[in-house]
Amino acid sequence: MTSTTPEAASAFAAVQPRRWTMRPQDGMWLQDTAQNLMVVNSVTTLDRIDLESLRSLWDERVMQLDAGRRFPRFRWRVAQDRRGVFWQEHLDFDLTQHVVESPQADEIDSKEKLQDYIGSIASKPLARELPLWRLELIPEFVEGISAIIFRIHHCMGDGIALIPLLFSLMDRDNPAIEAFANPSVEVGAGKSGRSKLAVNAMASLAGGPVLLGKALALRDNSSMHGPECGGEKRVAWTEPVDLGLIKAAKTAFGATVNDVLMACVAGAFQRYAETHDGETLDRLRVSMPVNVRWPTEPLKMENRFATVLVKLPARVADLRQRVLATKQRMDRLKRSVEPVVMFGAQNLLLYTLPSKIGRRLVDFFGNKTTCVLTNVPGPQYPLHVEGRRVRAMVFWVPQRGKIGIGISVLSFDGSVRVGVIADTALMPNPSALVAAFEEELQDLRRHLAQ
Repeated sequence: MTSTTPEAASAFAAVQPRRWTMRPQDGMWLQDTAQNLMVVNSVTTLDRIDLESLRSLWDERVMQLDAGRRFPRFRWRVAQDRRGVFWQEHLDFDLTQHVVESPQADEIDSKEKLQDYIGSIASKPLARELPLWRLELIPEFVEGISAIIFRIHHCMGDGIALIPLLFSLMDRDNPAIEAFANPSVEVGAGKSGRSKLAVNAMASLAGGPVLLGKALALRDNSSMHGPECGGEKRVAWTEPVDLGLIKAAKTAFGATVNDVLMACVAGAFQRYAETHDGETLDRLRVSMPVNVRWPTEPLKMENRFATVLVKLPARVADLRQRVLATKQRMDRLKRSVEPVVMFGAQNLLLYTLPSKIGRRLVDFFGNKTTCVLTNVPGPQYPLHVEGRRVRAMVFWVPQRGKIGIGISVLSFDGSVRVGVIADTALMPNPSALVAAFEEELQDLRRHLAQ
């Protein structure tokens, strides 16, 4: 029998990594499959930056911010024992393992090649022995312009939580950037003008009917939702769309920017289905994340949103009428407590049932939809990183369960870009959906010219 001295025991304890509890809202995203990885992918282009400068910038503005307390999860790995998963300090953290030059940097010199490369790595998991994030730099994407591919696992935080991260990298050359680097949380759906007690009471009363309605809702059935996902991904994105066009349309139609964009997305899906699959979409439901934080809650790295199912009026051929129909549905969502109900139900399932069962029940609702769709409004002025102007930003949301298509809308610096990620078994070429969206914009211009 071997004995351990007090000195040896103390030394052993001193090197044990610290651990933190992982909440079910974060842990539910640790269900990567061969078909769908729970990883957010993005690309940013900016005036040329070298690898050393990028590492130094990331270390200073992210890793060391507030003495490392602002974004601690970037030093934590995901670990597991017989009690479940948890966050664990990564004692051998090395920034050079996370901020790297792309292995194909010398070969990627066009948008098409960049799309192909991002699609290929979107099908590859992040290294589980490390904290679940990675930056890949393409120093000379095109002349004088670099591209930075950022990948982060969804368990680390949702889109609202990642906004301060993105803007912590930016120069403070515009006073308005502080509102994005340290954003106040907007009042979520169903909460405007109501107390927390009133909202929770309304959600309790509405919970049964809402959940029953969602459970009985028919699942979308088309070539884009029904066949099994294969796991091979492709990505595409639009050229910059003038935000002024969308604003002119929202004024002319009496709607919002989001209403107009969602209506164009619905029309694009219908165009794609008719052109490529020879079918008409009877239903088009999207899975849409809705922030459920209260304005008084501190904003931190976590997942705190509800997923709601929204039926888009894809079969309405006239664009103006489709925008108005979309507005009606989005207005109902804004007034309803459905997001609060769905968030509460999700937490109840995750906290009271074994994780696998809880996740399957959560997926039961999501699997009724054709795609995941999210819209993020960014700052409408130029951004700079150590004097380098940011030229473009695009991101792609992960899909879970049997969903194989993701749509991401990002407005920034007076323009809008739509990103599409698709499983090739459902949509072999997402650029075709992008083209259909751009045709919707042409239709929008014709309406405004009348």
